[in-house]
Amino acid sequence: MTPGAGAWATSHFNPNLEVKILGLTIGEEEVLKSQPNNVSNNVIGEWIDETPYIAGKYTFLKRNGKILMVIKFKDGSTLEREMLQFERSGNLAYREQGDNDFGEYYVIESNGNLSAYDNEGFRTIMSQVKK
Repeated sequence: MTPGAGAWATSHFNPNLEVKILGLTIGEEEVLKSQPNNVSNNVIGEWIDETPYIAGKYTFLKRNGKILMVIKFKDGSTLEREMLQFERSGNLAYREQGDNDFGEYYVIESNGNLSAYDNEGFRTIMSQVKK
């Protein structure tokens, strides 16, 4: 692992072993995957992001003529953003409507996974939630 690239967990001896999970535990991931969406929404896709500290379930959907990204974090909080759809290298891609200082955008890959990018390039890939 590259130092400073983030870690799923840390461990220290102080003097006893202390393990701290920064990403999703198996139980937290299962809870996120099992939470139903509002059936009135047209779901484009769902993915699990295991990035430490900000792990959650990303859902892209269409509601009232708009495309939304809804992120449900492991602590139960939710973030919702309106997105714009475009094409990138033959795949559907989405970026937040309005100001986007970090240049973040998301690409649905041909295998169904969701890749996240920003001004510095590739950031992470998220696994598709299988139903």
